[in-house]
Amino acid sequence: MLSNKTRIIRALIGLAIMIAGAVFNSWWGLIGLVP
Repeated sequence: MLSNKTRIIRALIGLAIMIAGAVFNSWWGLIGLVP
């Protein structure tokens, strides 16, 4: 079971990856959609 802090950290990392993917216009943004 994940703690709230771990869940938030994972969410922020996923969001950062999606933003980076959008900025660099690459398929890396799709990785952020995977839970």
